[in-house]
Amino acid sequence: MIHVKAPDDLDRLSGEYDDLLLIFTQPSWCIPCQRLAPHLEAAEDKTDIPFVVIDEETDPDIAAAWSVMGVPTMILWHVRRGGFKTVQSRTSIKLLAELNA
Repeated sequence: MIHVKAPDDLDRLSGEYDDLLLIFTQPSWCIPCQRLAPHLEAAEDKTDIPFVVIDEETDPDIAAAWSVMGVPTMILWHVRRGGFKTVQSRTSIKLLAELNA
């Protein structure tokens, strides 16, 4: 997983990747986020889509820029097309199915 700590990091990633990025926003205190983390790691091992973690406590402006209203939030960003959608899956199997849809 790629950990983003500043808006410039996300801008840099958008220049390095031209297809999809899965963005996972979380604060360190979020228990549901901590429970979801192993599922994300399992899914990341089975896909070519890079997973990006944003800690909302480090830079809340990044989460605000993505209109994140609650945690955990996962966003599938189509870098080349500029669009994105919220991902609802909460297990690695469902997440992979949603990413491959």
